[in-house]
Amino acid sequence: MSLIARIFNEFKRNQNRVIWFIYIAFMLISLPAVYTGSASEIREGIGGMTFFKHIVFSIVSLLLVYSLTMIPIKKVLRTLTYLIYLSGTILAILTPIFGEEINGAKRWIKILGFNFQPSEITKLGIVLIGAYIFTRKDDFDRLVSVRILKGLKEWIGKRLSIQIVPRRVWRLEEKQIYLFLLAVTIPTLFIVLENFSMAIVFALTTLGVIFISSGLSRVFNRIVGLGVVFSLLFLAFLYITPKSTLEQLPGRFSTWKGRIFTSSTHQVPDSVYQKMTEEERHALKFKETKQNMQPRRAKMAIAKGLGGVINGPGSSRARYDLPEASNDFIFAIILEEYGIVGAILIPLLYLLLMFQVGVVGRQTLSKQYLILLYGITFLYVSQAFLNLLVATNLFPVTGQTLPFISSGGTSYIIASCGMGIILAIAKDSKKKMRALKEQYSKEVQQEIILDEEQEEEYSEENASNEL
Repeated sequence: MSLIARIFNEFKRNQNRVIWFIYIAFMLISLPAVYTGSASEIREGIGGMTFFKHIVFSIVSLLLVYSLTMIPIKKVLRTLTYLIYLSGTILAILTPIFGEEINGAKRWIKILGFNFQPSEITKLGIVLIGAYIFTRKDDFDRLVSVRILKGLKEWIGKRLSIQIVPRRVWRLEEKQIYLFLLAVTIPTLFIVLENFSMAIVFALTTLGVIFISSGLSRVFNRIVGLGVVFSLLFLAFLYITPKSTLEQLPGRFSTWKGRIFTSSTHQVPDSVYQKMTEEERHALKFKETKQNMQPRRAKMAIAKGLGGVINGPGSSRARYDLPEASNDFIFAIILEEYGIVGAILIPLLYLLLMFQVGVVGRQTLSKQYLILLYGITFLYVSQAFLNLLVATNLFPVTGQTLPFISSGGTSYIIASCGMGIILAIAKDSKKKMRALKEQYSKEVQQEIILDEEQEEEYSEENASNEL
């Protein structure tokens, strides 16, 4: 049998063809969109390297996804969890020290000539480590992190000559939640100052994993309440604190304030604004500034595309002027070229992915698989709709890419790795369900045979009695 025939039979028998169709559809949409969005590089004199790199990353990602579906996911899941989580956490710790500053923030670190964005690795690691922690029951005390915490507790007790005794004994579910929060907090502390939007994604993903694993528990409600209070206090701090003071603080506080609290006067001093006429004040609303440049140009591209005509790939004009046209604002380019078709198709594909993952979830009996399925899907679908809201100017600029579509190295490959895990779980669940059905059919057939044999014996006994 040829290789193509074996691959075809594998897809027909074991693979989830709907999820594969969605992933390939994303890739086919991504290639012309990235080609269009990277056109501004010609003006910068660097050619089409973004598009060329994206082709390479797409091929590597496709091979990675297929490879993950061909290996027993259950045997490599623990190794994969430790590899992704620990590598993302270590790189997140090293980035503030050895990272490269791009666009005013240290989010990248270069290793062996390749740039990595640790936050993209860490957010998938959060889901993996959460699924691992929440499915440890009998061997919970054997976890390395639990042993470290116990050793630290004993070390403090010996040095300070005190006995640390909790007020009450935590239940296993509470221990798992608090350990998971600790695992998330460590990398977040090194990322939040340079990438606050990613920290928000971390927080939403953490809440999603806890909800999937434990539901509306008391601890979950307490965490949500604390998160709401902290968010309100943080927004109040940004609103009250002058921009000059925020600029002296470490991190990007002034940038966050500018994006969240967009001033209608566009940083014009009050003394000058008060002397302006109504016509001059009205003109300020249409003045392009550093704060509103990206949303404003994105809206212009969207308005052109939603005029009722499908312009086709390569027809975008905003690609020459819109910053990050192949990354953060690629959805605006898609809408400009494909109009209402692109506006409906992109969200529909993400919703279809959610629905199909739900179908797979009903076929699996493993809690770890369920957390991974729903957690990974929630991570990338929520990020996708956050990107759509930013591109349509319904949410402040966050710098989050459109999963499986935007150009990028780390983000695209890691997102594909998450898709590969989903497909591997779908394949494993499908094989187990088929095995259960075959076993059930065999048991039914055996029962039928036994019933037929009993009927024959009964009929023979009746015949002998009549004689």
